[in-house]
This record gives sequence, structure tokens and C-alpha cells, in this order.
Amino acid sequence: MAAEGVSGEMYAKKILQVAEKCETEEDVKIAVQGILQDALKALGLDIEAKYERAVFNSKRADALYPTIIIEYKKPISRLSVLYGKRKVLAK
Repeated sequence: MAAEGVSGEMYAKKILQVAEKCETEEDVKIAVQGILQDALKALGLDIEAKYERAVFNSKRADALYPTIIIEYKKPISRLSVLYGKRKVLAK
């Protein structure tokens, strides 16, 4: 149940906005973690992530919450997405 005045959609939009400006996986991680912490605080939750922790057969999670595992990936540019689509269509 969402807390009054807290919108998951609003936080999702914030994440998308900052992700568009990110160039590396670390940029994404730093930007998104700040937004996630803001969302948790708005919900009245005091939960801190643990970073770079081993999970499942020694794989490492970028961020680990009590019931959530987050693995960030390097963002791709819109140009590379368009180029990639053209390449696939050309085959």
C-alpha cells in the first residue's frame, strides 16, 4: 500500500530522466540509488542498501536490499539502439 502523496509513477519518471543523462553503469547506480532512498524515506522506511555483495553462486549484486537485488547495466545511447535495429533489419 502506497503512502499518501507517494507516487511510484513519479519516482519511475525521475529514474528515466536521470538515466538518460548517464554515461556509465556507475553513473546510473549513483543517480538511481539517490532516488530510491528518497522514495523509501517518503514511505517512512529506513532501509539502506548493501553494495557489491555476493549472491547466488558468487555472483555480485550492485545493490542489495532485504528482499530486492539490483544489477545496474551501462546505458546505451539512442543512436546505438537505432543503429542496432538497422543492423538487425538488414540481415
